[in-house]
Amino acid sequence: MKNYIGSVSQKLCDSLITQCQRNKVEPYHGNMDLNPDDLFYNDHIEQKKLAEQAGYTQGNSIEFRHYYPDKHFSLDFIHTFEEVVKQECLLGFVSEIQPGKCAPWHWDINPWLNDYPEGEVCRYVCFVDKPKPGQAFMIEDECFYMESQGNIYQYPSLKSWHAGFNAGLETKFLFTFTGINTN
Repeated sequence: MKNYIGSVSQKLCDSLITQCQRNKVEPYHGNMDLNPDDLFYNDHIEQKKLAEQAGYTQGNSIEFRHYYPDKHFSLDFIHTFEEVVKQECLLGFVSEIQPGKCAPWHWDINPWLNDYPEGEVCRYVCFVDKPKPGQAFMIEDECFYMESQGNIYQYPSLKSWHAGFNAGLETKFLFTFTGINTN
């Protein structure tokens, strides 16, 4: 079920994208490798196998970039976002997907999240880009298409499977935020 939280201003979203576009970052072509002794190693291997079995291989359609606060964009966006969702930022980043590329079905493996009590950490997605044809994002059984710029939704859980693709003609930007309750 879509859990709409609120929104941030279009002006702030446009500023965020402009800041990211001033930076050059290397693309990812799949999930990052984990050591065999990592708690989530088997999950990591499962995701890689699922992608390979579906025909995704490095160098074809899997490609996305991540931009990080205080490195590629101002912390102002993070601070505003924290106020809206009433959470303290643990991780925030902007994803970029070029036309013809995607981030296939996965859940974000972040082993450090085990250091926090269950139920206190939440993940959110914010549609920072203007709605554009051919660009979509899915979380579990919900598809987000042509969402209004600035809309914020909460993921059902930290291990929610999700994916994004760009079958459009322009670059796609999305903001992901993981936070902890500040109450």
